[in-house]
Amino acid sequence: MIEPTDLDLTLLDHIPMGFFVLDGDMRVHFWNKLLEGWTNIKQIQIVGKKITEFYPHFDLPKYSKRIQSVLRGGSPTVFSSQLHQFIIPIYQQNGEKRTQHTTVTSIQHEYLGTLALFAIQDVTDLSCSMKKYRRMRDQALNEIEERKKIELTLIKEKDKVEVFAAKLKLLSTIDSLTEILNRRGFDEYLTKEYRRAIREKKPISLIMIDIDFFKKFNDTFGHQAGDDCLRIVAQKLQSITRSSGDMLARYGGEEFAIILPDTTLHSAITIANRNRISIEKLAVKIPFVDKIQTITISSGVSSIVPDGSSNEETLIKTADLALYQAKLDGRNLVVSKTVLRNESSILQ
Repeated sequence: MIEPTDLDLTLLDHIPMGFFVLDGDMRVHFWNKLLEGWTNIKQIQIVGKKITEFYPHFDLPKYSKRIQSVLRGGSPTVFSSQLHQFIIPIYQQNGEKRTQHTTVTSIQHEYLGTLALFAIQDVTDLSCSMKKYRRMRDQALNEIEERKKIELTLIKEKDKVEVFAAKLKLLSTIDSLTEILNRRGFDEYLTKEYRRAIREKKPISLIMIDIDFFKKFNDTFGHQAGDDCLRIVAQKLQSITRSSGDMLARYGGEEFAIILPDTTLHSAITIANRNRISIEKLAVKIPFVDKIQTITISSGVSSIVPDGSSNEETLIKTADLALYQAKLDGRNLVVSKTVLRNESSILQ
């Protein structure tokens, strides 16, 4: 039997979020006070037992595979409220389940090894506010004569909307489809790393990636197949983005980007070509169609040792120009361009 004193996380009892900890056997090592109140399950009842004894759905691959990946030292994973309404069923007084946003990160313990820390944020009110806001927005677009009335309502709700927006920003750096960094997260991370490169006088590189002929793929096999394709490509790129500082993001649509701090142009080209070859070897299964599709990517690479005379937009525009050239030259290519020297080369 695992004693609660084996892992002292009592500080988490004072944070207004649900926290629990699992080991590699899916046994519970910590269950905070807020979870006790939410679930009516006491620490003494659950600590030392497998989570699946209480919540069998943790055995499902969509949960267990991602949890085991974290336990093996992988990147943190997010069970977003858009794709997973909840990870643990918690009921409101009206009987409906509360909406949750859950982040799972690895923590190290001297004797227990790698553990998975689950942080659960109740976003039920936030989700309801979002739905309310969307209904108001749609009404404003479709019913012009009601616009003034809705605008007055929005003004009265301004303070609430601003609070909602602040909370939403905290949850808005992950792309809900691919569960990697989204455009907002990309912009914030690139700005931070670009400024660090200026301070430390080190290179920073960027790879812009576009899935070749994605529109045709989407039109041929449908949006569900297109979404599956985006997820598969994102997962593959994430799996081969090894360095702790490198960051993969969905830049928009079928376009991805990889930020490479402290990386020269030569190294960035090597990474881009490795990505291109890995994606080319992928076999994408088309849902509802007995067909396997091979996909390819085109990449534009840029690099700079910034000195303060330029900004990160220069790096993006240069990589974008290189990507455009790769598509012009036939796709499934890597084109590189150095910002400082204003040179370009084509490598297949």
